[in-house]
Amino acid sequence: MVDVTSELILTSLQMMGKEGFRFDGLWVYDDMGYRNTSLFSPAMYRDLILPADRKRNDWCHEHGLQTILHSCGCVKGLIPSLIDAGFDCLQPLEVKAGMDLRELKPKYGDRIAFFGGINTMLMEKEDDALIEEEIRVKFAAAMPGGGYLYHCDHSIPKDVSFRKYSFVMDCVRRYGTY
Repeated sequence: MVDVTSELILTSLQMMGKEGFRFDGLWVYDDMGYRNTSLFSPAMYRDLILPADRKRNDWCHEHGLQTILHSCGCVKGLIPSLIDAGFDCLQPLEVKAGMDLRELKPKYGDRIAFFGGINTMLMEKEDDALIEEEIRVKFAAAMPGGGYLYHCDHSIPKDVSFRKYSFVMDCVRRYGTY
């Protein structure tokens, strides 16, 4: 199943390329985590999934495309293998699943970019200082050396007002300038 899906993606990219489509990169969606751990062991990922991911990522790199992996849940134990598979970036870094930028960036940030990790649940809180502190602290940890892109860790909750989201974006601009 993994090999067939990967081949379908590669075949589709090749067909679209022949028709004149040009891409900036490839964003792969493959949720691989529960709240506290991955859905399978790192060994199982290496044996069953990594070869197909590496083949697809290698093709993308040969064609000037970077790859982003979207995987919700706790995938900390898979990160070394995701790097080995050639992923350029990991998103969304789900906070409630233990994916903490302050831990991940120093450990892996020289080999993979991070995209996300800002706790959307704090956006729902009345106290603006909570989300401002989240952004300030996480950005301070994630931005040194580059390789970080702002994004929240999950969908924006329906209770987040436009005023609150505007405040979030103001904080992103204030603390997120390289």
